[in-house]
Amino acid sequence: MRYWIGFDIGGTKIAAHLVDEMNDVKWEAHVPVVKGDGLLPALFELVDDALTHIEGEGDLLEGIGLGIPGKIVRETGEIHLATNLNIESPLAIGAPLKERYDTVVALENDVRLGAFGVQNLHGLNDLAYISIGTGLAAGFILNGELYRGQSGLAGEIGHIAEAYNGRSMILENIVSGPGLVQQGLAANCQVASAADLFVLAESGSAPAEKVLQNMFDHLARAIQWIALTFDLEKIILGGGVTHAGPYFETGLRQAVAQLRKQSKITNLLLNDDKLMILPTSANVGLWGATYLVKNSTRPSRRKGERLTSTSI
Repeated sequence: MRYWIGFDIGGTKIAAHLVDEMNDVKWEAHVPVVKGDGLLPALFELVDDALTHIEGEGDLLEGIGLGIPGKIVRETGEIHLATNLNIESPLAIGAPLKERYDTVVALENDVRLGAFGVQNLHGLNDLAYISIGTGLAAGFILNGELYRGQSGLAGEIGHIAEAYNGRSMILENIVSGPGLVQQGLAANCQVASAADLFVLAESGSAPAEKVLQNMFDHLARAIQWIALTFDLEKIILGGGVTHAGPYFETGLRQAVAQLRKQSKITNLLLNDDKLMILPTSANVGLWGATYLVKNSTRPSRRKGERLTSTSI
């Protein structure tokens, strides 16, 4: 039996699983992320744990797929600019994993892999996947292909500068989980998480309601820009903030509806059916990493046969 390991590495946690040829999950783990130079040893430990589940005669680990924040140099397997992981200098991930486990290693930005996972799960050719959690970014599938951009950084919408309460602020600091906490504290709301802010708003806190309404308005405009630029089949949202409170979807759809009223072309390109919020159980980044590495591996090889491919 052939097996693959997928990793979804976020700003707060690592999700991993081991799947077989039928995509049946044989092992899975959800652990807090280890940042900086400790990330690679943590991945070794998880892979070693997964391998204890494929010790049967003829069983073979075909590959490891990873979704990681930041800029990924796929040819070398290095991570650059992963600020949420405390990685500023290039960190080699692909080559050490390949050398240690003698298997194909495929890496990609985590949000772009989220878009790839959505494509494989829903059969879409043109989509944007927006992840709202520790950070904010988008991944795009255009004409059936994952779009990375010239520098491999397409979709970094979190760095768009916005006017907020009379000053300039990047969109990530308005919309992401840590950003919502910062805005909540600035409004004298006693919160430690985005979920706390939603609870306060639901209880009638006017300052919390204002922070969330600002978030909905700014996020809706970003979604409008994406819809007007690419004319997509679907714009799909996932990540922890999308499940922080029961009225996230209601508030966002109301903000988008206001934009539709102001523009006929927005009404055409961003109708209500085009917007989709993923359920809590959907880990599209993890499955995107799995599909990526499965697509990168050749049909079969004998157990013990050394790899000659230069794939990282």
